[in-house]
Amino acid sequence: MLAALTQAVAYGDEGEQTIHETTVSAAVDALVTALPPGAHASIQRLSGLHKTLRKPLRWVQVVAHRQDAQSHMWLCTHHAKDTELAQFRERQHQLVEAVSLSVEWSWRDGQDLRVFDRAHTATLEHAFLTKLTEVELLYSDRSQTVQFLPSGMVIKESGARVGRVSLKTYAC
Repeated sequence: MLAALTQAVAYGDEGEQTIHETTVSAAVDALVTALPPGAHASIQRLSGLHKTLRKPLRWVQVVAHRQDAQSHMWLCTHHAKDTELAQFRERQHQLVEAVSLSVEWSWRDGQDLRVFDRAHTATLEHAFLTKLTEVELLYSDRSQTVQFLPSGMVIKESGARVGRVSLKTYAC
């Protein structure tokens, strides 16, 4: 079916690689009448077509709230940018950037002052504002737990002091 659709006159190899809906509908109708019921295309044939078309489709997660086979679709690069998950990640990125412009979180590692990255800063700020007692920060190779104690904030694993500085400035 994909081979028939891509042979349509209006199909091009443009960046979006889209076909007008009436062309798709006409091709599907023609296939339904031409193919016997239960006809299948082999995975190898579809895979070959995908490779021939220079891999126009990507298997992408399209929803933010679950991860299963039904949350993914084959989409072109253009449409993959407009999924619910892509929009959610963009909003999340904007929020992290906004938080990192207003506060800075850091800790003392021996003699050096270490600043948390933007994503962990946003996580710490959220935990601080919602009055959590501790929050776990995940890294690629380890994790850290920051505790919010009456005596101050510390990294649970090392006892290092954690600080929060407001970066807000006002001009009159």
